Amino acid sequence: MKINETISVNPSKATLGHVEAPSTSIFRSQVLGNESQVHNVDTLQLLFPATKNGLGEFNKYSVPLRTLFATILIVTGISLLSAGSSAIAICSLCFGAFLAIGLLTRPVMLSAAVYYCICGALSLRAGTPDLILFSLMFGSLIFGVVGSGKYSCDTLIRSAVKRQRRNRYQGYKAFHQAL
Repeated sequence: MKINETISVNPSKATLGHVEAPSTSIFRSQVLGNESQVHNVDTLQLLFPATKNGLGEFNKYSVPLRTLFATILIVTGISLLSAGSSAIAICSLCFGAFLAIGLLTRPVMLSAAVYYCICGALSLRAGTPDLILFSLMFGSLIFGVVGSGKYSCDTLIRSAVKRQRRNRYQGYKAFHQAL
């Protein structure tokens, strides 16, 4: 093989299309450039947020919010149980327990929202409006729509079912079944 026919990939040599540019220091140029960037607030995004942005913020704090609301439900149930309202108290305790462990969160919280809405409507009709029931209704509705989040029994059950389905089709017929 002749040396003239060999293509060199030596980066220290300039090629025909290479333009000589003065090089800056490779150690501090990226750090200084990142510090000088100013983050502007997007007013359009602030006024009209997308669903992804709102749920992204909710997902960051889903476990503490779920724990806080489950605690509110349990404490409300205990205080109502000591006051004598046994039906609402037992339901609040059950809803809080299911929310705390994250088991069947969506159907339980949607049923809790319906239950608190009916109880609140009955209290309005009786002439003694109870705004605590409506606040519990809206909190239950939020978790009924959004779900329990990443760290819950629902997620564990869902991943176990998916794993079981995947392992069922192992073998020579694995590619005949589409999941």
